[in-house]
Order: sequence, then structure tokens, then C-alpha cells
Amino acid sequence: MTSRPICRIWIPKISENSDLKLLVTIFFLVVAPATGYAAQFAVTGRVFHVRERDSVPVVGSMAMLHKVTLSGGGPVDSADTDRNGTYRFGIAEFDTTAMYVVSVEHDGIGYFTSPVRSSDGSSGTVDPLFVYDTSSTAPDLFLSQRHVIVRPRSEEGTFQVLEILLIENRGRLTRSSPDSVRPVWQGALPPGVVQFQVGESDVSDRAVSRRGDTVVVTAPVPPGDRQIVISYLIPEGMMNFDIPIDNEVERFNLLVGDSSALVTSNLTYMGIELLEDISFARYEGFDVSAGSRVLVQFDEAPIGPEDLMLPVVGLTGLALVGWLIWWMRGRGARVNAVPIESPEVIATRIVEIEAALEADKSLSAEHSAGLRQTRDELRSRLKSALADRGKPA
Repeated sequence: MTSRPICRIWIPKISENSDLKLLVTIFFLVVAPATGYAAQFAVTGRVFHVRERDSVPVVGSMAMLHKVTLSGGGPVDSADTDRNGTYRFGIAEFDTTAMYVVSVEHDGIGYFTSPVRSSDGSSGTVDPLFVYDTSSTAPDLFLSQRHVIVRPRSEEGTFQVLEILLIENRGRLTRSSPDSVRPVWQGALPPGVVQFQVGESDVSDRAVSRRGDTVVVTAPVPPGDRQIVISYLIPEGMMNFDIPIDNEVERFNLLVGDSSALVTSNLTYMGIELLEDISFARYEGFDVSAGSRVLVQFDEAPIGPEDLMLPVVGLTGLALVGWLIWWMRGRGARVNAVPIESPEVIATRIVEIEAALEADKSLSAEHSAGLRQTRDELRSRLKSALADRGKPA
């Protein structure tokens, strides 16, 4: 069987003493390879193994480069880490419409980097990737934050509820499930709720599920926190929304969009927040112990037209979710929402924004611009409120 070459390169026939031979040799040995390399997009990064007291480079581990588009994605290249824990990829045709991430498997768990960033259009870097040893028994996971948002009553008489949970691993090991039966974390759901759904979370939606009146998480949780977003409906005719607290919560936040609802709890009433043109009564508590009770009682009175302006749509409004995620992470002053308040409270919020802008120089330009816009809006509202106060009754 005669083999066929995979490519052909034409080199002119030249004499032994010809200067042309030297030029051709320079082209194929220097110019051609350099031209091909310049067309590539280089991606580099490092992998570290976190131990009890320090971090060391991961040597000889396979890093995988993944390309993700709206239609799907998958691995496109692989490379081993060197003695410094460094990997490098060359992408011949970089797709500017796609997202590229790097993954490394360690101790049976896959770890992914943040998306590749490029500053010059020809090379990209990613933040260092940290991997951890795995345990199915330790460390314990904590519920550092729980945010429960009850939207106004829908035309069908139901209430949509959004919960944002922040689960925290404060150890130096990745906590994993020993099997599919025993989750890494679980929490009680209010009894009687329906249409349970998993929203955009820090873990796969396949790793969060409902078992009876319990939500369970089976995804590995490395050191740090993982955000879980769920939603469900309070069915029509269910007048008592009893929120069980079976995990101690460092910060519990409740927003209720029904003005006639009665809230019974040890939470502190924080006033009214205006979000998505909806007035929410907000309640907040810190270090809420397991076994505490939070009860929301709805009024059976007929629904007025003003309560039907915004029916439940989808999982949740993107603006509301974005605001709550930013707020619960504690990034900046809590001033995105402008509540209905007195001039004194508005003035206090203006001072808070000024203090936040002055104290935190690490805020992004977009975030700073948003805070300044909110401050200017509050100044305008304060001026109007003071003018209204000065008018005769």
C-alpha cells in the first residue's frame, strides 16, 4: 500500500551557490513559522493545590480548554501543567463570540476558571485556579445568608416566592456527597408549596432538587460560598405561609409584596423598599437560630385592581434578582433601591452613598456611576420633599 503525503510544499530548483537558496531557507525556517504563530491566540494560567497552611503548584496535571457558545460547547484542547503549575494553549482561530474556560480535575472533582480575558486581542489570561483535597464527611457547611422574596398576589390568587441561599464552606477541603442519597447540604421548604424550580445558581441545576418538603444539594462545595436560587408558588387558598428555619442563618432577609400581609417573627421591620415598581415590606434578622418561626399571614379580602398590575412571569424578574445578588454579597452600599421615605431618611442615604464612594476606591467605574446616579436622584427627591413639607396644609 502506497502512503500519500498529507501536504505538499513546492521549493524551486536552485543552484548550490545561488543566493535564492538562502532566501528560501530563511523564509521557511523563520518567516513562515512566525506568521503561523502570530495567527494564534495564546491562553495561559496556573494551577495551585491548597493545603492546610500553603499552596503549591500542581505539576503534570491535565488542563482542558473549553469553548462555550449559545448552541453548546465542549473541550477543544488539553495541556499538562509544568513544574510551575503553568499551562498554555494556542487557539488557531479564536472565536470572539464564544466564551473560553479552563478546567482541571483533582481528587475526583472538576474545577473551572473564570472566562478567559484578553487585553491585546492576541493573548489571554485567567485567574489562578485553586484545587483542594476532597472529603465526604468534613467540613460542615453553613447557611450564611437566606433571602426570601414574596411577590404580590397573581391574578390566579397564587404568590410566587424566590429564595436566594448562600451556602459557605469555611474549611480547606472540598465537601462532596458520598453517594446520590446523602446530600452535602439540605434545608426545609415551606409545606404545601408547588411548582419548585431551580434558578441560575453557582452549581448545576441537576445538583439541586426537591425531596418532599426539603431542598437538597448534591454538588461538591469547595472552600468559599455557593449561591443557590430556587422558586416556588404558594397555591391559591393557602393563607398561612410558614417559613421553617432548620439551619442557623447568619443573615435572614424577608421581603413581602402584599401590603395586607401580617408577618409574625423575631425579625426587625426595616421599612418599605421599592423594587420593580413594587413596594415590599422588608424584615431582617441576624444570627437567626434553628427552630425560629417566621409566619406570613395573607388577607382573604378580595383583590383590588391595583394588586393585579404585575402578574407572575417566569422564574423572577432579572432586575430584582440582580439587585438582590449584589446586595446579599455586600458589594457597596445598599442603595440600589430607592424606598418611599421621609426627607430625613433620604438625606441619610445620600450621606451613606457619599461615604461609600469615598471609602471604597476599588468600585468599578460602572458601579460608581450607578451610585452617583442614585445619589443625584435622591438629591432631587430630597429637594422636592423639603419643598412639599414647606407648603401650607
